[in-house]
Amino acid sequence: MLIFLIGPPGAGKSRLAPLLADALGTRAHDLDREIAASAGRPIAETFAVEGEQGFRVRERAALEHAIALGTGVVATGGGIAQDPANRARLRQAGRVVFLATTPATQSIRLSTVAERAQRPLLAAVPDLLAQLEALYAERRAGYQAAAHLELATDAADPAQLVAALVALLGSDAVAGR
Repeated sequence: MLIFLIGPPGAGKSRLAPLLADALGTRAHDLDREIAASAGRPIAETFAVEGEQGFRVRERAALEHAIALGTGVVATGGGIAQDPANRARLRQAGRVVFLATTPATQSIRLSTVAERAQRPLLAAVPDLLAQLEALYAERRAGYQAAAHLELATDAADPAQLVAALVALLGSDAVAGR
């Protein structure tokens, strides 16, 4: 079974995917890491060289690669659900969980220069909270349209969030079906 974690930057997708995969006895995949590896450079550099459109082409390819693997927990990028074709592929290929969080929580989690530098749409903005609010307003409908399930992740304890995800996903996920 494939489980896709979608949501805004700072929702916990990359942090929770390996923890959830361990709890379910499967492997974790991180699409942004796979994109960086295939491009041979960090995401921010790929955005600078290829633009957002080039990045999105790589993102679709990484998604198809994860789908071809057939099992695992997949941490997606924050913008993947904005493309209707991606939303359809996600829903068709596995269970999609929208990790929802408030822009205020996101701004706390993404407040360091290092965190922002990895995220091209946040790196150079003068008002991080305003940018996160705008992105969330723009993307929320896409997340909800793609998701089978939703979990609020403002709670800071990853172990509790993983337990909540396991419960939300139910026995099919635990059995690996």
